Amino acid sequence: KLDKHLRDHLHQYEGYTSEQYVGRARALLASKTSDDVLGFENDRGWRFRYDVKANDLAIGRPGKVISTLFKPDEGMEYWYEQVKLFADKG
Repeated sequence: KLDKHLRDHLHQYEGYTSEQYVGRARALLASKTSDDVLGFENDRGWRFRYDVKANDLAIGRPGKVISTLFKPDEGMEYWYEQVKLFADKG
């Protein structure tokens, strides 16, 4: 799966190696939320982080599994769609 993500998204991270891409995903997923890093975890244990300034969206699953890291074309609009779809409604 990593190879597919690298094919799909590594071009968005010019000059990054695959190790740097994974490192960026890990760092963003480990970040605390702030004005610059939006985020939530849902009841299934999925973690979502969005770096507003860098336009980086990272999604992780339980067990510290990286699901994806990419720069959404729609930026904040895409982030808010993820919130609507995956944040707990309670």
